[in-house]
Amino acid sequence: MVEYMDSARTQLEAIWRTVGVSGDALSDRHHSLLTKYRAVFDDTIAEERKYQQEIIDAIERHRASVIKISDELGQSQPTELNRRLPLLECKKKLEEDLQGLTRLTKQPCDVSDGTVPSQKQLDQLKEYVHRLECVKNARLSQYRSTKRSITNLISELETPPVSSFELDVVSGDENSFVPTADNMDHLQQYDTELQQKKELLQKRAVELRDQLKTLWSLWIDVSEDSLKISDGQQWIQTSLYTGIGSGGESLSCSSEAESQPLYRRSPDLC
Repeated sequence: MVEYMDSARTQLEAIWRTVGVSGDALSDRHHSLLTKYRAVFDDTIAEERKYQQEIIDAIERHRASVIKISDELGQSQPTELNRRLPLLECKKKLEEDLQGLTRLTKQPCDVSDGTVPSQKQLDQLKEYVHRLECVKNARLSQYRSTKRSITNLISELETPPVSSFELDVVSGDENSFVPTADNMDHLQQYDTELQQKKELLQKRAVELRDQLKTLWSLWIDVSEDSLKISDGQQWIQTSLYTGIGSGGESLSCSSEAESQPLYRRSPDLC
């Protein structure tokens, strides 16, 4: 490619010299040539980067599917991919692993009514049933863990379940839960929604605490030269920086606060 570009540029410059193109006209031709080259390369780079991202996305999807099916079958987690391998080789390897695992989840043979299965078919069916048991046990274990998380989050957030599925998860009998793929997806989605709500409320609480600290600091700066802070107001300041009610304290007004008020005291302070 580089040799071709150098050869083409050399031919163009020879033509321009023969024609007598010089000065501004020659600079314009050089600039036009550079612009065309740059446009071609920019378009090609954009296309190749898009293709690269598509391969990366496919690798992530295949990887997630391999891990999920491995967990359901009770098999060990697949080893980490060798990141030094080219992306296409990684994608091919994952596709082969996924294809092999998918075959394990399918019914090995179809024994019709009125026929006697062979020993090989019986062995295949036994293995298939065993895999299904492994999948069921793995999903039930995940259900118990996720249910504990959901129950704790509901208690913290004081957010009761709404839908019938949510009520069944929280209040229903564990043995009545059917661990289908759809139910497990709904269960995980419910837990994720509660986790996100908790994080949002925690973030909002931090913002409000910071605002209180800022307002308190501004009030102190304005009044420190003319006012004396009472014991009760000292407690408020300390609580803002250490966490209100963190040690089970209760807000009370001392006799000194009553005799030397900072400002017109509101009835709800005592």
